[in-house]
Amino acid sequence: MVYGIHRTLMKKILWLFTLYLTPVLLLIGFVANFSVNVPIDDEWRLASFFGKIAGGNVTFNDVWALHSNHRIVFPKIIMAMLAFLSRWNINYPLCLSIGLAVLTFMAIYKLSAIQLQNGGDNFWHLANILTCILLCSLVQHENWLWGFQLAWFLVNFCFVAAVYCLSRDTALPSPLSGRDTALPSPSSGRDTALPSPSSGRDTALPSPSSMKYKDTALPSPSSGRDTALPSPSSGRDTALPSPSSMKYKDTAVPCPYIKISIAAGFCLIASFSLAQGLLSWLAAIPAVVALEGNVVQKKKRLIIWMLLFVATCAVYSIDYHPSRKTSIISLLNKPLVVIDYFLSLLGSPIVRSPVISALVGLVIFATFLFLAFHFGRKMNEHREAIPWLSIGLFSVLSALFITAGRAQFGAIQALESSRYTTNSILLLVALVQLGQLFVRGSIASLNRRYTLVYRVLCGLLIGIIIVNSGQAVAQSQAALAYKQGGKDCLELINYLERSKFFQDSPESCLRVLSKKTWLVREGALVLDKIGWRNSAKNVEFVANYEKVYGYFDQLQIGDKSLTINKNTAMKATGWAVLPENLRQPNIILLSVGDKQSFFANAYVNLNSPDIAQTLKSQVYRNARWAVELSGDNLPIAQTEIKAWVYNPVDNQFVKLRGGARVTVEDEE
Repeated sequence: MVYGIHRTLMKKILWLFTLYLTPVLLLIGFVANFSVNVPIDDEWRLASFFGKIAGGNVTFNDVWALHSNHRIVFPKIIMAMLAFLSRWNINYPLCLSIGLAVLTFMAIYKLSAIQLQNGGDNFWHLANILTCILLCSLVQHENWLWGFQLAWFLVNFCFVAAVYCLSRDTALPSPLSGRDTALPSPSSGRDTALPSPSSGRDTALPSPSSMKYKDTALPSPSSGRDTALPSPSSGRDTALPSPSSMKYKDTAVPCPYIKISIAAGFCLIASFSLAQGLLSWLAAIPAVVALEGNVVQKKKRLIIWMLLFVATCAVYSIDYHPSRKTSIISLLNKPLVVIDYFLSLLGSPIVRSPVISALVGLVIFATFLFLAFHFGRKMNEHREAIPWLSIGLFSVLSALFITAGRAQFGAIQALESSRYTTNSILLLVALVQLGQLFVRGSIASLNRRYTLVYRVLCGLLIGIIIVNSGQAVAQSQAALAYKQGGKDCLELINYLERSKFFQDSPESCLRVLSKKTWLVREGALVLDKIGWRNSAKNVEFVANYEKVYGYFDQLQIGDKSLTINKNTAMKATGWAVLPENLRQPNIILLSVGDKQSFFANAYVNLNSPDIAQTLKSQVYRNARWAVELSGDNLPIAQTEIKAWVYNPVDNQFVKLRGGARVTVEDEE
């Protein structure tokens, strides 16, 4: 029988371990499949910083300098360490982002275990498995695949860690069970579970009033004499001292000021990681006030906490001159736009559709307000809810902060950019945990009904996250070819002209790396100098090759004429392969005349079943390319446009067969 119980227990543990681990493994697989080792957007601003470090002339101002409206001091230090450790392999920050998300979940899991004495049942695991799914959800795909965004995960982790430090109870851990064990509450009069040394299970200790011992006097602690245990035959009952007269020495949990110090350290890191990290000080106030002590002690701690917050803000404001300033007055003139953006931001992890997302955000926000009112009106009776109220408050305050800075772009910007969902997800996590406490605290006649509703909502939320994650995979798959083309573009940047196409065209492979193409060019020079990325040099141009690398079809021009002017739009098409490598290239490059440089590119990613059938390989099923060109990229003369593909194995540019001759005339 014991063996059967043990086997059942092990099977349950294995199932739970699998359920908790699955979201993390899926996330790792997602990042492994869709990450591209190339800097993107804001990461290029770090190239000059790394160059100064490599040259030994970096200063504190370089670390302290604003990035947009943020002081990213700690992310800069972390990314610099990872960059010099890996020669700026972008996958290192991505791995750290995953690690920070896992640590955030572990802190929430531990916090949930501390706050709920009867944690460990299936209901409790449902809430925490859903929490894990939310924190690892692919809805945040932009942040998972962008190393620079580790700052978001760092801020979330630091705040949750701060709340955990402030919310640890004053329980003494049992040396036998390894679990925190609550001391009897002087006022509760309830039985308190202590672990049994032999069973590993919680065993109820009878209340002091029900315990009577035979008459054996206990000596004074100062007597220094040994005292026998109560004799079972003495015949006289002796009451056990009341809990109010028993004093325990708290050796397991730090004193409140140590808790505050550790929490302040985490909030300090969050503050100098992203601007919304400053809000962590305000969101943590409920957890600070909830620390044990009398009214005077609570006020003193709150004053200390607020002084630390003010000091942090004062330091933050030193030489603070943001490049983008927000006009609060202009926002107040458009209250509906602001409200729409804020609610859409809260609803974006669930649905990314205009209006519907705002309605979902309204439901989420209203639910949080209801639970905050429910638990907040009797805070002393619902101390277990305080950490989740702080976490939810931080998410709401951060959403308000983002709204103040981004509402001018409209709610569509909140829906199209998945990077803001990392903040909004914390509010959903808080609601999951608060909902669990609400259901457990409901009266017996309603408990069963509320439990069913809670389980249905959790199941619905899991289903929505799965659907949204599927959409994130599809979006990442579609963007992968462009990022890979951008990586090839960076390798060949020495051969790319400063043409209007590369600077302005939405099909420019340089603009995939950053809209500010000059920043990419400067950064590429720095990286080449450091030796982290070696751009292609001394590449041979091969115009006639025995093997077929592809074809350049005729230009498609509106009036079918080969004589065009500067404003004429045309479309170049063709197909390209790398026959020797049994793979297709990511991009082709276009040149004019006899120039050994390129004015445009095209992505090789269009459907080509005929090419795959002819070459007898499914590798070439997306071997076609097409690109929109304008006459202003060509010289005013008769010229020939040529298409090339780069062969990295032989370090050659191989010309595709075919071409197009056009005559460009100046406008009259």
